[in-house]
Amino acid sequence: MKKIGCLICLSLLFFACSTDGDENENTVSGIVGSWTAISLNGAVGFDLNGDGTSSNNVLEELPCFESSINFNEDGTYSATTSDIAFSGTGLTDIMADCDGTTDENGIYSFSGTSLTIDPDDDEPSTVDVVLVGDTLTINEVDDEFGPVTLVLQRN
Repeated sequence: MKKIGCLICLSLLFFACSTDGDENENTVSGIVGSWTAISLNGAVGFDLNGDGTSSNNVLEELPCFESSINFNEDGTYSATTSDIAFSGTGLTDIMADCDGTTDENGIYSFSGTSLTIDPDDDEPSTVDVVLVGDTLTINEVDDEFGPVTLVLQRN
């Protein structure tokens, strides 16, 4: 169950996408700013809040979940993501609730469609990002849960 929480927390930082948009968006100035998660969708729906209805969108299941990242002009970033406490014995009876937040800071570089994130307390990773206007779309394929799509909107 912790793997789902880690996947959600790290979705902001490990990206794999293609690009579509104007050339000016795919520069450091295009990504600078504050971004907030507006959807976090998985291939499999879960009833994380126990209301009897499953959803592929974690934000629909856990309205308390928040995730944001701020890319600064000086090449630093800060991210805050809700921690999720999971309970249950398997994927079919999993329950979850928000339990505090995790903050992460580091440096980044962005050029074309490549975003490199280097957290203060982890190894760097380079990924491709879809940046169109005020929407940043991040796709990741998790070995256990399949495709995960995080959509962020510029504040």
